[in-house]
Amino acid sequence: MSPEIVIQARGLTRRFGSFTAVDDADIEVVRGSIFGFLGPNGAGKSTAIRMLAGLLTPTAGSIRIEDIDVVRHPELAKRRIGYMTQHFSLYEELSLDQNLDFYGGIYGGSRDRRSELVELLDLGRYLDRQASDVPGGIRQKLSLCCVLLHEPPVLFLDEPTAGVDPLSRRAFWDIISGLSHGGTTVFLTTHFLDEAEYCHDLGFIRDGRVMAGGSPQDLRSRFASTMLYEIRIADYTRAERHLSGWEAVDETYLHGPRIHAFTGPDVTVEDVERRLGSGGFTAESIARIPPSMEDIFITLTTSDEGHGGNAG
Repeated sequence: MSPEIVIQARGLTRRFGSFTAVDDADIEVVRGSIFGFLGPNGAGKSTAIRMLAGLLTPTAGSIRIEDIDVVRHPELAKRRIGYMTQHFSLYEELSLDQNLDFYGGIYGGSRDRRSELVELLDLGRYLDRQASDVPGGIRQKLSLCCVLLHEPPVLFLDEPTAGVDPLSRRAFWDIISGLSHGGTTVFLTTHFLDEAEYCHDLGFIRDGRVMAGGSPQDLRSRFASTMLYEIRIADYTRAERHLSGWEAVDETYLHGPRIHAFTGPDVTVEDVERRLGSGGFTAESIARIPPSMEDIFITLTTSDEGHGGNAG
């Protein structure tokens, strides 16, 4: 039996004047999964998620959430959606408890549901405190609590871990994974590429174009036949340019002060040393390393193979 597609977009496009923020994107997300939408700042992630959540009308394309046409019936779709914005959007002058009262009055949700969420998110000791006086991670938990009050089957999270400390990020992912196990479909955007490991499926976006996606395991398998070398070298900028002109290299880029070079499977460390030596460069070290999600993302979004794919 095929998985049920809960979120589906076809040809999704949004233009602001002459600027195209999202360009002809196809996206599919199956029920109960965590779909990670990754890309650098300004890539189009927030514009895409706002269209999917019915908050921004697309210039072109279609969106369905469950069986609802979001473009034609955005208010109906919103009843099935929880949407958490990138920046804290609740009332900072109110206490956490007062914020929950306010949002519960708008979106509904039983007292039992509220108590369950407060316990799940470990908010009980903060309820009497003003929202402006609690750490960023607690404010993010409050935002998540509010959007979950009406028990939406589909959850959109826009950069949910931005601006929070590493421990809060880990706690957030424990909560998101638990929601997924309970059947909630989660679509989230992030620029933290390490968070891709927590997702069931991924989509990549750069300059408004959605790249071919897949699970983290599927994406890694696409690179199983290639070699990734990490090179430590003094004059790394010029050395990277020299390597990039080598026909044995598929892709080179700077990873901080180090060079990352994707090559074919037959290229050895000695081959890389000889190529560098031909330009008068001597490496401090050359090591084969497994590709991280950042390596995969850079390669997919800078090479022709990544373009025009289907995310989902």
